[in-house]
Amino acid sequence: MDVLALAADRRQQGVSYTVHRTLAFIEDEEERFAVILTPPEGKTWWTPDDARRHMGNQVETPVSPREKISAIHSRLRRTCFRLCRPTLTWGCRTVSIIDVATSQAAGALGLGDVTGKVAPGHCADLLLVDGDPLLDLSALSRVQAVFASGLRHEPNGTGQ
Repeated sequence: MDVLALAADRRQQGVSYTVHRTLAFIEDEEERFAVILTPPEGKTWWTPDDARRHMGNQVETPVSPREKISAIHSRLRRTCFRLCRPTLTWGCRTVSIIDVATSQAAGALGLGDVTGKVAPGHCADLLLVDGDPLLDLSALSRVQAVFASGLRHEPNGTGQ
């Protein structure tokens, strides 16, 4: 059953279908429309990214440092998935591929001065992988643990 079809008569003028659809995951109808009628603080209307932020989803245009770091990690996961297949390395050295996926990705997002490498004054999340990615890039797909914000996170989702 489509929540938007049921509530079509309550859709707000000037609020895009995308915003309505994103906020449709608020189950209580009264609460949902109260949220829709109250744009984010300091704004006069909802944008699709505002709605995604409200729902805790990844945004298309990251603004905060947390959103930017999340975007880097998301891109890194997609990049590693594609590049870990040996047929797609195009003869590049693995160290160059890892550099593109980390330091250069952070630089492209304007975060090269705070993340993207292990160095004093930089934020760094580290992957513990099974194997040496410099010898075998597919080792990046065999993550054993992630160290983020000073905590070790296991693949099963636990943090210590």
